[in-house]
Amino acid sequence: MCKLGQNIDCGLVEYEPQSVERASGFPAGAL
Repeated sequence: MCKLGQNIDCGLVEYEPQSVERASGFPAGAL
């Protein structure tokens, strides 16, 4: 579900953190 972008409470997004970060608005790509 994380890879589909439906689940925001995944924690680690290993496919496109930048996309989710901009779409959701939460800092997931803080590498």
